[in-house]
Amino acid sequence: MRSRQLGDLDPAFVYTAFETYLLSQVCNTLITYDAKTESFLPALAHMWECSEDHRLWTFYLRKGVRFHNGRVMTSRDVQATLQRLVDVHSPSIWLYRDIERAEVAGDYCIKFVLHRPNRFFLHLFSCIRMTILPYDYNVTNTLIGTGPFQISELNEDVLKLTAFDAYYGIRPHLDQVHFWFVPDLSPNDRYYELPGTDRLSLTTGCDQTNSINYPALGCQYMLFNFHKEGIHHHPLFRQALRIVYDSVALVRDLGGNRITPANSFLPGKVQPKTGPLLLLDMLVNYCITAGTKVRR
Repeated sequence: MRSRQLGDLDPAFVYTAFETYLLSQVCNTLITYDAKTESFLPALAHMWECSEDHRLWTFYLRKGVRFHNGRVMTSRDVQATLQRLVDVHSPSIWLYRDIERAEVAGDYCIKFVLHRPNRFFLHLFSCIRMTILPYDYNVTNTLIGTGPFQISELNEDVLKLTAFDAYYGIRPHLDQVHFWFVPDLSPNDRYYELPGTDRLSLTTGCDQTNSINYPALGCQYMLFNFHKEGIHHHPLFRQALRIVYDSVALVRDLGGNRITPANSFLPGKVQPKTGPLLLLDMLVNYCITAGTKVRR
């Protein structure tokens, strides 16, 4: 059960972890990236190759892979998936800006011609944004993919996934998975009861506590929409905001259930923090150069 309603499952716009995980169960990409071995593995494409100058990349698709509606996947679906990112104005289309064109070279072969060499190209096609979708179906109605599970029911109360018997890989052991969406009426406190104890009869006091605190990975952040004109395009404006919204000061002043300032999207990736004074000096130097008087 989940207290939060389901977010956008469209690969072109998905941005939350739970929805991204669901996409990986319903759909597939051409290749996958194995972080343990730091290598790329075949998925919908069984092999690939590139030219010596890394400007021509060719993918060879598996034969007989079917979408959940029964149609066989072809290279036309791959071409249309890339074009769809452009048509719907996906925020991630900039990742694929080096692609000059996508050429269908048969039902199971597709070539990508680039404007310039790109050795990072394989990462782009293991990305969830390039989840292969059918060219002849509107996935904004019901998401259809080639993954091990298909969506059999979706409404405001429940999401039902059913095992896809025609999946090209290993069929799931579970026949169905249900996600129920319920209102969050419970308090934020969580209680853990030991065998043979009654939580209500336990005493509380300064010398004894029955609560268990644990850190939850998460943060709040600010985004700028660079598709719109405005002062936020100027780096110094964003640096000024960094001074105003000092994460260390915010954590100290707001208090509450906060542990430490976040300076990375990845847990454990702690980097030296750029101090407000350094940014202020940069801003002052710029203003002095521009002839503006600034008081510290």
